Parts: sequence; C-alpha cells; structure tokens
Amino acid sequence: MVGWAFGNRTSRMLATDYPERVASVTLIAAGGIVPALTKPGELGSLLGDKSLTFNEKKGLARRTLFSPSTDEKIVEDYVKTLSYWPAARAAQQNANRNTPLEEWVDGGKGPLLMVMGEDDLTAPIENGHLMKAEHGERLRLVIVPNAGHAIGLEKPTETAATIVEFLKGHPL
Repeated sequence: MVGWAFGNRTSRMLATDYPERVASVTLIAAGGIVPALTKPGELGSLLGDKSLTFNEKKGLARRTLFSPSTDEKIVEDYVKTLSYWPAARAAQQNANRNTPLEEWVDGGKGPLLMVMGEDDLTAPIENGHLMKAEHGERLRLVIVPNAGHAIGLEKPTETAATIVEFLKGHPL
C-alpha cells in the first residue's frame, strides 16, 4: 500500500484491519501525530474555496504544500490543474473526526517506509521522527531536502527511487 497525505491514514487503517493482505506500507508526506504548522483552514480554503483568485490559490499552495525552494512553475501548474472532489473531502473529514489516532497510526505490523519532505508544514517531519522512535527497524524514514507536502510533484525522481528501493527489499 502506498498513501500520500490523507491517503497515508487510509493505507495505515487498511494495513491495521487486513494485515494478511498488506505486505508493506509506504507513507508519503504522512502526518497525524504532530499538528500542521500551517494556519488552521488554509489547506481547506485552497481545496474548497472556489472564490479564490489564481494568485490567492498560488499563495496558499506555496504555504501549505510546497517547499520555498520549489520552482514557481511547478506551483503554478499545480494550481492551474487543481480540482478536489467535495464528497471525498467531506468523507475524509468525517473519517478524521471519528477514527481515533490509536486505531490507525501503527499501520499494521509489516514493514513501513516514510518519505517526508524536509520543508513540509502540513505534515511536519517530526511525525516521521516519532514514528521511527516508536517502530525502530520496522520503519525506514527518508527525509528529502527542499521538498514540502507535495513531495511527489517537487521531487518525483527521488520519491519514486526511494519507494522502488524499499519494495525491492520487501518483495511479495
């Protein structure tokens, strides 16, 4: 299983509920333990406020998803194609409110990989350090410099190579 952002919680819950079906879990930009360092509601506004101008969305995307060092064109391209399914967002919010952290945080019992952006303010890297302290050798933590919450867009080659290397060590 691979989960990015909120998908990391879904992946961890699946691995917890069905450990016999999940060989390993890869978490990209995984939060949940340590609160976001962004202002409350910023990411929600970016994803759900259709009245925002392009520049307002770009500013929110830069603050909530991207490293300060990320090329402006990557941020602009993201904002140009940004769309979010309101029903999915509502389901995520409902799941988040109604599923205690203790039920999903461990991500089952199998091998874990966490790929975290060093500049991620939405899922601060402290989440990874706490998970590593808790799970030791079970968890491989990789922190990618000059990457934020949108690490897969900012550093796609590094992110993919890290995942492939991890999966080679944990074949099915």
